[in-house]
Amino acid sequence: MTTDAIISEPRLSQSVHLLLDRPTRAAVLGLALIAAKEAGPSVRPKEGETMRGLIESALDHIRSTAPQLYARALAAGTEELAARATPAGTPAK
Repeated sequence: MTTDAIISEPRLSQSVHLLLDRPTRAAVLGLALIAAKEAGPSVRPKEGETMRGLIESALDHIRSTAPQLYARALAAGTEELAARATPAGTPAK
């Protein structure tokens, strides 16, 4: 029997589409361009990865400064995702 823990990357969920004002979109694109330029001449800017990083940073901040709020939000969101994945009229498991 092995005692090694298996650590896996979190599963990516469905896409989330965001509407951003122009200054926010420009800032996100600018961050992606800077990261791409620092990574090498043939690297394309990846706005999606930049947004994911910004969201992860914001959630990490909330998790560390307001853990009860984070726990409530996580529970509510998890429950809602399960409800949305269940066909209407079928009880969620």
